[in-house]
Amino acid sequence: MHRNTLGIIALAVTLTACAASPEAPTAEMTRARTLIEQAEQQGAQQFAGAELERAREKLRRAEADVDEGDTEEAERMSMQAAVDAEYAAVKASTAEAQKAAEELDQSLETLRQESTRTPASLPATPNP
Repeated sequence: MHRNTLGIIALAVTLTACAASPEAPTAEMTRARTLIEQAEQQGAQQFAGAELERAREKLRRAEADVDEGDTEEAERMSMQAAVDAEYAAVKASTAEAQKAAEELDQSLETLRQESTRTPASLPATPNP
């Protein structure tokens, strides 16, 4: 009976130790990595380089925190990296949309100018 009590105590100590060291925030880190990749694909390097680099740095810090056993800080850094990556993606998309709108405006202005030319200034076309 004494042996069972020691076994139970050993089991309780083991379970307490496991509970005291939470697991790495794998889901949060995976989400941050995915969002960084998506931001890269949306042109964040060109249009939101600083924000993208902040996301990468926070993810690196989260990975270092996991290595050091600080899973709470790793989770916090992973979540911040995800937010920064989302911001970089939105900023990149906005910049691309702005660029497309400016190109469209320029094309429309060119068409307006061409439509207001007098017939004498247009090149002559042969009659069929």
